[in-house]
Amino acid sequence: MTFHVMTGTGGLAGWALLKRTEARQTALVAQDGAVRQAASNFRRKIGGIASADALVSDFRMMDVALRAFGLERDIPHKAFIRKVLESDLADPRSLANRLTDKTYRRMAENFGFGSQRGQQARPDDFADRIVALYISNIFENRVGESDNNLRLALHARRELAALAARPSQAIPNGMRCWEIRRCAKCFRLPLGSAPPMGNCRLIVSMRSSGKPPGRCSAAKIWASSPIRIKSRP
Repeated sequence: MTFHVMTGTGGLAGWALLKRTEARQTALVAQDGAVRQAASNFRRKIGGIASADALVSDFRMMDVALRAFGLERDIPHKAFIRKVLESDLADPRSLANRLTDKTYRRMAENFGFGSQRGQQARPDDFADRIVALYISNIFENRVGESDNNLRLALHARRELAALAARPSQAIPNGMRCWEIRRCAKCFRLPLGSAPPMGNCRLIVSMRSSGKPPGRCSAAKIWASSPIRIKSRP
């Protein structure tokens, strides 16, 4: 039986309810039969997956991998995903680097199929990390079934936390700016105010470069406590 996440009446009250019950509700989602089986299968088999072709040839493995990064819309596009995963991230002309949506690059970076060094650099808890992302995405999608604004707020909180945790020098030019722009869309949620996102203070300063559309010449992030979000109406 599928567990349906409780979001209450939405808005600020719904956000407060989600924060209070998130851990318990996420655990209940993880115990759903299909979710539990998919996670167990991924943990068991990922150690034997040595290539992008092997991953996309196993539907259940590819399903977990894509959902972990919110890319489940690409499940039918096996050839495209294989090319993304095989991208040499050191080559700016590779597919993952050329795509506007940098989520594909992050996925390729995590799996490391584009280079032998990338696969060898996987942490010991690699499978657990991907499964955790997979369950988190399933949870967010189920929140969205009741209230899409709250789903966007959860997504923004996760993305901003991940972005703040990465050192500036580890993020390719343009990628940080793209991620900030994507998350900034969530700050216009009709919750009465910007959603609180834990012990993080975020100040974003951006100005147009006047060159290619969508590029930023300045983007600054500082993390401390508590959060403060500035956004244009």
